[in-house]
Amino acid sequence: IGNRAFMQCTGLTGIVLPDSITGIGDSAFANCTSLAQLTLSKRVTQIEKDAFLNCISLTQVEIPKSLLSASGIFAGCSGLKTITFEEGTEMIREGLLMNCGGLEEIIIPDTVMAIGNYAFSGCTNLSKIDIPDSVVTIGEYAMSSCSGLSAIEIPGSVTTIGSYAFYGCSALVSAEMADGVTTLGEYVFSGCTALPSFVMPDSVTTLGIRVFDGCSKLSSVT
Repeated sequence: IGNRAFMQCTGLTGIVLPDSITGIGDSAFANCTSLAQLTLSKRVTQIEKDAFLNCISLTQVEIPKSLLSASGIFAGCSGLKTITFEEGTEMIREGLLMNCGGLEEIIIPDTVMAIGNYAFSGCTNLSKIDIPDSVVTIGEYAMSSCSGLSAIEIPGSVTTIGSYAFYGCSALVSAEMADGVTTLGEYVFSGCTALPSFVMPDSVTTLGIRVFDGCSKLSSVT
């Protein structure tokens, strides 16, 4: 589907993309403000930036496991509350749900091994996210600026947490991390101004610079 193919089709309420579709262009459905039902192709591999920009009537979407590249595709979709991933998904792609300000729930299947850079960055309404114990890597800025996120639990399967992963999560009051993590990148919890304490796993061997920079309420690290 080419760039801007259905842009500003404000009367469009639903679309089912056939499995023959493998790519969706830049702003293909941007400003389709009445689009409430979206079924993506099970063979789509690439979705360009702003493909569904400002589709404010979308409330839920399932992401197919075939997707290899997508960044910022749902920006401005203020009504989008729930995202699910097709069973068998192995990676949440870089920037996939960046700046989805209305997102309240993300259901990650237990087949996911990696959460990409910026995957959930700027999801300001997201208060909780369950990370399955299949995940090994959490990318840079993965959940940065999720200002509504109050608690996070990192399972023992995770070995690496990228720089700035939880940067600016200003409502975070609980960050539990099981033994298994070996690397905490730079500024991981920087700007988490509500975080009162943190238990450092014995497995950590590499601690980046300024991991807790600006954590003004932090009184205990054990």
